Amino acid sequence: MSKEVNENKEVQEIEQDPSAAEVVEIPAEDAKEATNIRMMLLQTQQYLSQLMLDHEKRKRTLLENIDTLERDLYTAATNLQKEHSVNPEWTYEFKLPSQPGEKAYFIRKEDS
Repeated sequence: MSKEVNENKEVQEIEQDPSAAEVVEIPAEDAKEATNIRMMLLQTQQYLSQLMLDHEKRKRTLLENIDTLERDLYTAATNLQKEHSVNPEWTYEFKLPSQPGEKAYFIRKEDS
């Protein structure tokens, strides 16, 4: 029977030992720092999410603007080609001026 008494004492000691408990309550005041850090983490993650979303929206707008400008440039070059009777059957490179007031050129490229 002494073996059973020793086992019962051990079980009682484990139940009283907080490090062996399944659930250990922490008072709100003691957990305040960890709670505040978690709140700052959540706020920072939310800010980053919003920042990334805004960035992607601006990026999409800029890419659409670039696409529109490239199409407009191609249209303008095509119109100049027609206005100046440049043969549409030949391949030309359109050289724009690097400085205001300089001339632009259509330079015929050799067909391969």
